Amino acid sequence: MKKIKTEMISETKEKLFKGGKKNRVVTYILLMGIIAFGSVNTVCYDILSLPPYQQVIISDLPSIVPSSDHILQAKLFNNEEQAIAIQENGADTTKTPIGFYNMEYSVSGIPIKSIKVSVLPQVYLTPGGHSIGILLQTKGVTVVGHSPIIDSNGDALYPAKDAGVLVGDFVTNINQTSINTNKEISDIINQSGEKGQAVTIEYVRQGQMYEVKVMPLYCSDTKTYRIGLYVRDNTAGVGTMTYYNPITNRYGALGHIVSNLDGNGQTPEDQGMIVKADIQGIKIGQKGSPGEKMGVFVNSNLRGTIDTNSDFGIFGTMENDLENPYFPQTIPVALASEIKVGKAQIYTVISGEKINQYDINIVKILPNYLSSGKGMIIEVTDKELLSKTGGIIQGMSGSPIVQNGYLVGAVTHVFVNDPTKGYACFVQTMLIEDGLLSK
Repeated sequence: MKKIKTEMISETKEKLFKGGKKNRVVTYILLMGIIAFGSVNTVCYDILSLPPYQQVIISDLPSIVPSSDHILQAKLFNNEEQAIAIQENGADTTKTPIGFYNMEYSVSGIPIKSIKVSVLPQVYLTPGGHSIGILLQTKGVTVVGHSPIIDSNGDALYPAKDAGVLVGDFVTNINQTSINTNKEISDIINQSGEKGQAVTIEYVRQGQMYEVKVMPLYCSDTKTYRIGLYVRDNTAGVGTMTYYNPITNRYGALGHIVSNLDGNGQTPEDQGMIVKADIQGIKIGQKGSPGEKMGVFVNSNLRGTIDTNSDFGIFGTMENDLENPYFPQTIPVALASEIKVGKAQIYTVISGEKINQYDINIVKILPNYLSSGKGMIIEVTDKELLSKTGGIIQGMSGSPIVQNGYLVGAVTHVFVNDPTKGYACFVQTMLIEDGLLSK
């Protein structure tokens, strides 16, 4: 089409200079018409290429309403089909109320495209980067392994495994009694075994509740009755704060679930707290062997609740204000559609409690993965960080990503075969999970 347009203009120019004055005027008008048609046609192509649904921050609303020369028009309609903003005549769309709208585009009054628009508020947050200790007490215990029971003949037996209980299952009740610790489950099993009675185990696997009966066996090694399970009764680890909202004292961290192995253990009753962590050592990441931050929990004014443990991070309320030396003021949050491939920075702690800034590249953006923790592929390019950690390591999850002055995401996963690269989630996803943005 561009070639045809160029040929038409060239031909018209030739006629313009060969003809008389009258022909020049007519030809000039024709030439301007061709140029105008080409310009409108280009804009029309851009409009027709728009997706059927868009989310946009209120201040960026004019960006989806292209400039007009009275041929192209764009109108925004509310649910009552009332036109509330017309960019063509210079209306101030930044005053459009937050909500859902229909955007209709037309050329010379003829409709060419209609899309759904969700106008969102501009959110301002303080980026994190602080190392945090995570203490999550769950209502139940997680199966982390199978332990052999050695009988009097020296044979290894696995009664719970044989009954169908697998690693990753989340045990909530035994004999209709709620259990929260390793000791509670051991006592109930031993007492039932001494009476020659089977125990009824209720457990959760991938959101489904199951029930099974298991007969405890006497273990000659421990001198107690057991069913052959290793369990863990709470979760503790090191992660990174992603953001803090100074208006509500809410925070978000990690960008992924605090899981017991494969995450089957998460329940609505999960509760816990976060505290400050002092990083005292680094295990450098290598191909096939993820690195790790090694830290200790310290008593400080960095304390908060954990009231949500979800696929997109942990969320709660801080007891005190949280500050980041790199950001004395809050910064705006970018939607997934506003993020660009290219340079960015992450903020994290690799020694003590000091937050540092490091360079990365956003290699790829995966907009269809908005509802997952893998919306971006990132690569560490900072030489200092590469030399000290090998790239992305465990404990770095939640490290905020800032691009062009906007908070855009959080580090979530490392590529096991290439620790310089990994996944990151959109901060938009975390804010939706925390109720600060609508879906």
